[in-house]
Amino acid sequence: MPLNGFSKTKIICTIGPASQSVEMLQKLIEAGMDVARLNFSHGTREDHQRVIDHLREASRRSGEHVTILQDLSGPKIRTGKLKEKKVEIKTGAQFTFTIRDIPGDAERVSTTYQYLTRDVKAGDTILVDDGKMKFSVLSTTESDVLCT
Repeated sequence: MPLNGFSKTKIICTIGPASQSVEMLQKLIEAGMDVARLNFSHGTREDHQRVIDHLREASRRSGEHVTILQDLSGPKIRTGKLKEKKVEIKTGAQFTFTIRDIPGDAERVSTTYQYLTRDVKAGDTILVDDGKMKFSVLSTTESDVLCT
């Protein structure tokens, strides 16, 4: 532990349905949880408020401070319609994301995110389907992002 009495290492626990009761949260705190992460991509405001209330009560009971981390969802970016029902994108092949409204195929697809060409640059990575597909940006134009 550093001389100032504070550890820089923190234990972050994602709180879900199995861990949101006051009793379970208190056990997590007693086991060393410093930060409770709430995934705001799921649940309602009321759900999150209930968990926060439970965290505060568990923190009070244990006498330990717990930080609450809100993991906010980013923008929901979607691809446009495809020419065919299924498209196979070959690993390493060039692929284009475009802001033009076109039917997609194995070489290109449109996107609902109209600022894509402004927000990415050569060398950036684009992750699709929660990271299941990874593209490296080669170049951009006003309407297209060329990747491999």
